[in-house]
Amino acid sequence: MVISPERKVGLYDKNGNNILPVKYKWISETHAPNSSILVLKEDDNSFNFLDKSNKIILPENVTELGYVIDEEKLKSPVGLTGLLYVKTRNGKFGLLDETTGIIKVPMIYDEIIQCTTLDDTNSIFSVRKGRKYGLINENNDELIPVKYDTINLTFAISTEYLNENNETVNKSNDFQVVVAKGKKYGTVNLKDEVVIPFQYSYLQRISYSGLYKAKTGKKYQIIDKDGEPITKNTFDEVANFERVDNDYSEDYILQGLTFSNGKMRVINNKGTFITNEEPMQPHSGYETFDDLKLALIEALDSKDQNLLKTFVNKIAPSEHILYYLKENLFDKSTLYVNIDYIKEKYLKDLLKFKYSEWNPDTSYGYKGYNRASLQVVDYTRYSERDGMVTNTRTSDHAYGDTRFMEKLLRDAIKINGYWISTYFMKRGFDRY
Repeated sequence: MVISPERKVGLYDKNGNNILPVKYKWISETHAPNSSILVLKEDDNSFNFLDKSNKIILPENVTELGYVIDEEKLKSPVGLTGLLYVKTRNGKFGLLDETTGIIKVPMIYDEIIQCTTLDDTNSIFSVRKGRKYGLINENNDELIPVKYDTINLTFAISTEYLNENNETVNKSNDFQVVVAKGKKYGTVNLKDEVVIPFQYSYLQRISYSGLYKAKTGKKYQIIDKDGEPITKNTFDEVANFERVDNDYSEDYILQGLTFSNGKMRVINNKGTFITNEEPMQPHSGYETFDDLKLALIEALDSKDQNLLKTFVNKIAPSEHILYYLKENLFDKSTLYVNIDYIKEKYLKDLLKFKYSEWNPDTSYGYKGYNRASLQVVDYTRYSERDGMVTNTRTSDHAYGDTRFMEKLLRDAIKINGYWISTYFMKRGFDRY
């Protein structure tokens, strides 16, 4: 790779033969294991690819590329499909195989939403064409027709159809996808056969074990994969179910937080309440890290403080989050849990950043924070060792040239389905 005095980039081989003209803003590898293609960035919204035989892959540049979020709403090149989504100038999406440089799914979809895997070699994707949704595999075979009014793959891989070698067994009745017809929700299998009837005003899977929160009126029920309630009680909200033991036998325990009339009770996957009621509200937050970043940019651009206050409430810990988060993840010390002060300091420091760095006084030539640092692609990762879900950068690990933004975003974590900032765990947070 060569860089011209005008900061343009090109490629030459070892004999001095020009492979790519010196006209690109940057050239880089992609991030998936075994990738054989290079990303050619001609401009901020103009990309193409070079295959291993040094040929340009696409006839026209695309405006966007990235990885599709998985069934846990995480986005990572490691352990996923090896397929990049690409977006054309007219807003259509397709999938490019990083190992072969071949377009596996043509650029005909208005959205590629989520992905999951049926086994090590079969990936599936929820897609949208116009206002209708369906399911395809990585060869663009239609598994569920594009005819539904919504689709959701969250927690779609069920532990109940993993064999003894932890490999997925493709049983069409076990794999259920939440879909909607009009305003009614239900589930279908891979044969597009109805499993849970279309009778709910809302339906969402809340565990890998096949538990759902289902709404018919103003309240939620908890139902199993056969549509049967696990308890007669109804709730204002139900959080995702979590494993509470380290025993990897088939008889593991799940528990979830249920909320009703400002009170919380813990229930297990058998429908038994295991705690008394205590005052608590469910957390309201960001389910993907990209949503968190977009909300931050919108709040910093806003002329008033309301969006920043909302942002703070979502990224600061709540009693709901602290139910699962018991210790400081950085030094294992006692966790600081003064929620009101955490929110107060988050807002104070964000306002200071907004006026001194985001919208600085430029009369003396100071340009302030480099906003492009927030536009770098962020991936999310799961640590098998400690069970933690956190974020990782493709470049600029510190989120630019300000220490505050590094503290606020760099070590964000996902707890019970929501992303929070770990700034309140930083040393000395409660003292200055």
